[in-house]
Amino acid sequence: MRAKVRPPRPLRPLVRRPALEERLRAAAAEAVVVLVQGPAGIGKTSLLTTWAAAEAQPVAWLSVDARDNDTARFWTHVAFALAPQTGAPAAPEVPPGSDLFVSALVDRVLSAERRLTLVLDEYEHVTEPQVHQQLDMLIRGCGDRLTTIIASRVRPALPLDRLALTARLAVFTWSDLRMDEDEAERMFAEGFAVRPTADHIAALVRSTDGWAGGLALLGARMRVDAGTALDADAPAGIDLLAEHLLEYVWGTLSPQLREFLLDTAVLERFCAPLAEAVHGTREAGELIDRLRADGVFLLREENPFWFRYHRLFRWTLTRRLWALDPSRARAAHRAAARWQAGHGNAEEAVEHALLGRDYAYAVELIDEVFDEFSTAGHLTTLERWLESLPDTAIPAGLADRALSLWCTLGRPDERDRWSRTTGRHPSADGPVRAPDVWQLCSPREAGDLAVALRHGRQVMERTGGAWSSPSTITLARISVARSLLLAGQPAECRRVLADVEGVWAGSVPPAPLRVAVHALRGLAAYREKDLTGALEQAGLAERARAVCAAPPRPRAIPEYVILQAALATDRPDALDALRELVVFTPGLGPDRSMSVFGLLVLAEAYLNRHDQASAVACTTAADSHLASCPSPLGLVDFRHELAAAIGETVPGHQSTDLLSERERDVLRYLRTDLSLTEIAEHLFVSVNTVKTHARHIYRKLGIAGRHQLAWPASHRTPPSLTRGVR
Repeated sequence: MRAKVRPPRPLRPLVRRPALEERLRAAAAEAVVVLVQGPAGIGKTSLLTTWAAAEAQPVAWLSVDARDNDTARFWTHVAFALAPQTGAPAAPEVPPGSDLFVSALVDRVLSAERRLTLVLDEYEHVTEPQVHQQLDMLIRGCGDRLTTIIASRVRPALPLDRLALTARLAVFTWSDLRMDEDEAERMFAEGFAVRPTADHIAALVRSTDGWAGGLALLGARMRVDAGTALDADAPAGIDLLAEHLLEYVWGTLSPQLREFLLDTAVLERFCAPLAEAVHGTREAGELIDRLRADGVFLLREENPFWFRYHRLFRWTLTRRLWALDPSRARAAHRAAARWQAGHGNAEEAVEHALLGRDYAYAVELIDEVFDEFSTAGHLTTLERWLESLPDTAIPAGLADRALSLWCTLGRPDERDRWSRTTGRHPSADGPVRAPDVWQLCSPREAGDLAVALRHGRQVMERTGGAWSSPSTITLARISVARSLLLAGQPAECRRVLADVEGVWAGSVPPAPLRVAVHALRGLAAYREKDLTGALEQAGLAERARAVCAAPPRPRAIPEYVILQAALATDRPDALDALRELVVFTPGLGPDRSMSVFGLLVLAEAYLNRHDQASAVACTTAADSHLASCPSPLGLVDFRHELAAAIGETVPGHQSTDLLSERERDVLRYLRTDLSLTEIAEHLFVSVNTVKTHARHIYRKLGIAGRHQLAWPASHRTPPSLTRGVR
């Protein structure tokens, strides 16, 4: 009995929580009842023992166990715990467990010299109604002379609401007891001698919702296996935690509650009507109340009608559900999708439909919200949804809008998959559609700027007809402008983008498109040595990027990253960002021409910082890309400029200062493997005109013929690579 009436010695590791102890001390001084409620391992007993040890006056303590669910035994133990504080060591001489016995205890408390505190730890073992009734009698009879602190996994069957109305009840729940990152760090270091990184600790605290017991189990696992890898959704040792939760929480529940938990585990958050739709029963409200009463890992959201499971507990349940019956899990997700859609929650509905593999319904929902999400800038959400659709579920009706999205996001892999699956091909006339934009992207990415420009001019000639959506028009102009910039025609690039805003009829283009437009204008100004204009456009691009709902990935806005590096004078971070984009995987993926341009700008930036070794490394990497570009056009001119700045000797390099602007255009095409007839077709001039320009070029450059123009000569490519339409 003496062991039951003294605070237990806490298990290690014990983390002192001064702020929480102070809150408990203040509550014990003001309230009549302090309820500390939470599941096993949340730290209820540890908090109470450290608080009690620091109290100036002794605290009456009773560790309740299953045998105390007996009226006589319970009250005999309470009397023994209170005896040292009341000055009456013997139990009242009346039958233990009777109302007279409790009344005698009330008299002893009221006659004590000071206010007393009684701690009833693990009170969840008590289910006997008479004990609850008599404890209420003790609380009401003693009034302000006794503070009763009840630690329990479940809410006790006591009429505590009347105390709450008079502010004499203090409650500590999971949200108060869960550990924060600083406390977890101290526990790992002091208790287990392990020091995870700050990001590791943050992930563990998030996945366990600050559950002290779970963090302690993970700390023990990390001490044993210091090399265990971290996954934010499945941290090291999660199998151990899952086994613990299944055995000590899920395994102790009734079959009815287990079935309810399995069905509703697919929901990140739920209310009673949603749970009813998923579980297929009208008893959801009652079952939720039972879970709350039983202290299962159920947390209330800010909205009092919505709940969620402890993250780790939900992870354990969903893993068990998918292992036991995948069809049941999919059915639960499908039911949730329809309920969420019926209540206007489109995003949650799509997520559940995809998880339930109800792809037809998911496509229907995505189609309804696509324009809204696109306008609002939720592009990454749309990206995640669309790339989750298998080839067999890709709808032709979404193809044009999806292709525009893939072009905006810089996702040629998904763009090509959707084009291939839906059979969307460029058209020769009529409105400009997403496949036409894709047509402009493909040859440019392959390094065939001659074909890209030809197709771009053909698309631009259709601007007088019935265009499709403003976003498709803008994307087409952005793609044409990219080709012109890379082909060495910055002035033409700026002209194509000059009236982009007018396409939107007074409205403002989406922020991601504005980023690309301003960045391209800035790079065009930069190539024309107009630094003032480049800085102005860089500022506009930065402001547009700042208002994006989700910042675009660098590969989606390469011009922005390149422009930042081009103008960076004292910003190593801008150079590092461009280097990561053009050097490391996945970088710009298959976009050879933009990779070359980015490498050349990076080389120029290094030269401006007097770092010739890094500049040479960049030009060498650019040369490897140039070798596989069928018609790099202006990229070769840019490369010649850098060669002169570095001091390289370039075979076949001649100054073009004596050439007219039109001759420079022809010169770029003469460096490719296109025939003179093909060059004429690309430039929309006659073959004789090309021949005349070629003769003038050879004469002014002092060379014998076209064979001396390649960069370098070994980089010439088979003519077959430039034939046909891509």
